Amino acid sequence: MLKHGLDFDVLTVLSATIDALAMAIVICWPQRAVAHDDHEGESVQMRRRVLGWQRLMSALFVGGVLFVVKLVPFAYLGVHAFGFIRLIYVDAVVVLPLIGLCILLRSMTRPRGMRPASGSMHALALIMLSAAGVGYYTTYYEPFNLQLETPVFEASQSRKPAEAIRIGILADIQTSRVTDYERHALARLMEQSPDLVLLPGDLFQGSADETEAQAVELVGLLKLLDVPAGSFFVTGDVDYRPRIEPILRRAGVRLMDQQIERLRVGESQILLAGVSIQYRSPSSLETIRRFEAMDADGAIKILMAHRPGVVRHLSAKSDIDLVVAGHTHGGQIVVPGFGPPITLSVLPRSVAKGGLHDVDGHALYISRGVGCERGQSPRIRFNCPPEITLLTIQ
Repeated sequence: MLKHGLDFDVLTVLSATIDALAMAIVICWPQRAVAHDDHEGESVQMRRRVLGWQRLMSALFVGGVLFVVKLVPFAYLGVHAFGFIRLIYVDAVVVLPLIGLCILLRSMTRPRGMRPASGSMHALALIMLSAAGVGYYTTYYEPFNLQLETPVFEASQSRKPAEAIRIGILADIQTSRVTDYERHALARLMEQSPDLVLLPGDLFQGSADETEAQAVELVGLLKLLDVPAGSFFVTGDVDYRPRIEPILRRAGVRLMDQQIERLRVGESQILLAGVSIQYRSPSSLETIRRFEAMDADGAIKILMAHRPGVVRHLSAKSDIDLVVAGHTHGGQIVVPGFGPPITLSVLPRSVAKGGLHDVDGHALYISRGVGCERGQSPRIRFNCPPEITLLTIQ
């Protein structure tokens, strides 16, 4: 909700409608054939194209000017950077296809005496129309195309478990309302029979009232995590501890912010530490140093944090075996041959896009997450499907 009780979804529709109408008016504005004198002095009419490149550029220019004009009042109303990204996205997958349709219709219904739009203009119109299909895919298909990732981590010889340890990872569920999608994600992970489950933050994105309204559903969701060694959570960007802690407690999920716990998994042991979202705070850094100083006694040391940048704060000779994090969502959009344009991480894009990596000699696993950024952000994924993870340590 924005200032003065305005709904951002309504503002998005209004913004797109204004852009579409303004550009469509420029595209469809009627024009006449031009008269000129021939070499014998007689007046003749030239057949002009009903739509030329100059008219299209004018329409795009008008759309761009309108968007810039909206920046200041929309920012005043509370639209932030992700909100403007959403406005641009809606223009790209809704307004541009409408303009492409206008070009084709204008050419088909041209007045007598006017030439149709050129072949290249028709081709561009079809490309614009195809953006609607891309928008459908990135909004309604890929965000729900849940993948099961099964990375394998080789522990050092001195800490190899007696039997393989199966760790479920559920990062960035980040729902605003518990649906069958979230239930399916957790149930599918439970089908893999993990020994324990790690949840590196961002469980629920909503207001205090929305959290209270969904509390029972969230407890029921987390209770699906019935695993031998337990389930463990650290807070993320959208987790307000006073709201989320009672939900975790009722669901039997252990909050690990600034905590260290020794777990037994079969004949093996895991030393698990967690730090809060503020991983550079004195309390988080003190937890990391205390964890590094602890005698593992053959146990595998795992550090869990929401933001993967925590790996940069390990000691050069740290004996922490593995860092598990989320936060980046894999970038949500991954450009083939380039990677994710945005990851909101201090780590290189090649690492922040997710998976198992070595960073300065430290093993790091980053989950692409179950959900998407909510609030004003567009719900989109492209070439970056959501994931649940079963990480095997052997």
